[in-house]
Amino acid sequence: MPETEIKKIAIQLVSALFYLHSNHIIHRDIKPQNVLIGSNGVIKLCDFGFARAIDSKTMITSIKGTPLYMAPELLQEYPYNQSADLWSLGVILYELFVGQPPFYTNNFTTLMNKIIKENVKYPDTMSKDFKDFLKGLLIKNPRDRFDWQKILDHSYMRETETEKNSRTTRQDNYQKWILRLKNEKVFNLFESDQYIAKFSNLAEVENGTKGFVEFDNNNINVTNLSEKNTSGGKKPDKKNTNTYLTEDFWLDVENKANTEELATALRRDINFADKINIAFKNLISDDKEKIADKKLVCLIVKIIFSVLTKGKIDNQNVDITKNQAILNHALSVFKISQNEDLQILLNDIIKVIGLFAKFSCYYSNGIDINFCSGFLKYFPVILQSQKPSNIHINLVKAVGIMITAANMMPRRSLIFYKTILDLNIINVLVLILKNYKTVSYLI
Repeated sequence: MPETEIKKIAIQLVSALFYLHSNHIIHRDIKPQNVLIGSNGVIKLCDFGFARAIDSKTMITSIKGTPLYMAPELLQEYPYNQSADLWSLGVILYELFVGQPPFYTNNFTTLMNKIIKENVKYPDTMSKDFKDFLKGLLIKNPRDRFDWQKILDHSYMRETETEKNSRTTRQDNYQKWILRLKNEKVFNLFESDQYIAKFSNLAEVENGTKGFVEFDNNNINVTNLSEKNTSGGKKPDKKNTNTYLTEDFWLDVENKANTEELATALRRDINFADKINIAFKNLISDDKEKIADKKLVCLIVKIIFSVLTKGKIDNQNVDITKNQAILNHALSVFKISQNEDLQILLNDIIKVIGLFAKFSCYYSNGIDINFCSGFLKYFPVILQSQKPSNIHINLVKAVGIMITAANMMPRRSLIFYKTILDLNIINVLVLILKNYKTVSYLI
């Protein structure tokens, strides 16, 4: 494609991405298939299925996107931010000029190595301005990649008067077309208040943005809503926090989790998940080495297990198994319980971790691979320190579920597979199962 046409597309894509990032949204799947071009030349960015809210200090770890257009930090499963979108933008613009992405192969492992290690080759026919612009976007280290100030100030982004008039005309024609469709009542069904409210709510839940951030009118100040409660919009007071640290409170919750109906209600209750996290945060030491009240933690873990086994998933978008903070706390409890030889707690927390893996598989998005790898590292240690027991069986089942999750998305599971090979997990699993004539399904 001629550079003059590429530049028209680039300016509009930059404008779209700048708008998203300014409003603290990362797209995470920038690729040609998600760029729509109208007959009048107006560019639209679509498919926000992987998009999520993110503030300036947040780094994301979940792997989303299309490998050909993924930034190196994603393929290496490093934490990333909006800069990953800018790499993808560079790949698209490069492909428009060359005819294929800078790194292209049908073998995923080879592709990953190329993106991470090889340098981009630029054609001699590419203009100096365009090449310099792409070089700023296609930098492997996200810290050195162009930021928005450098992008917007770059000479390649400057429009001539003719280009500006042409873009303005295209946009005006597009707005007239939209107005005509509205007058013909084509959009009326989708613009009702009820539809918009329902759609917005579903989108927030699906993308994990509901209750994440709150923006002021200028999109400048960011407030973490996870510190607010639903009643007053304030941080939980000390009185409420202390309530969640009493045995009576959790015994009452345990009674509510005894029936399928009540357990199902707790599974989708965001406040219930918050209370679990508040309790764990206060009961587990900051260094993740000690538990303040072992009896109470055992009770909470038992309740989580009961809720997950008795409750049903009536809404896949709202479930405590989607709460990453609970999973992280569970891993901390798992580490502490084996160090302090807490047999019952260790057995129960392994089952809870296995259930989290199981239900995240049902969502077709797999459990967090980095978490799984961290869990696996303790596998040989437990086998050496523990006598054959239900702990071994539940450990085998939890690992089996994680392997199933990894197989659902093998391209993002390389670290997980490497951990299995390095720790010789498969042979260990075989040895364990040989020691048992029957395996009861405890999870």
